[in-house]
Amino acid sequence: MDAYRQEIKPSDVLTEETFENAIIADMALGGSTNTVLHLPAIANELGMKIPQSGVQIPPGPLLSFSQQDTGEVTAWKSS
Repeated sequence: MDAYRQEIKPSDVLTEETFENAIIADMALGGSTNTVLHLPAIANELGMKIPQSGVQIPPGPLLSFSQQDTGEVTAWKSS
């Protein structure tokens, strides 16, 4: 509700980096065929393009994700 009250729109916060993060989180959670349909459509509406070659996951420690009952996704690096 705070974002609504402050009139923050999706176009104010969605960037190429946030799309990349969404793809990485989706892959870490097991992936979804809907991702390849919906994220490019959303990006297109914002005038952005998601690279067809996909996202390069940087080398290093893997990330772990936990989805909460509220829909929040928490991420942390494995040690």
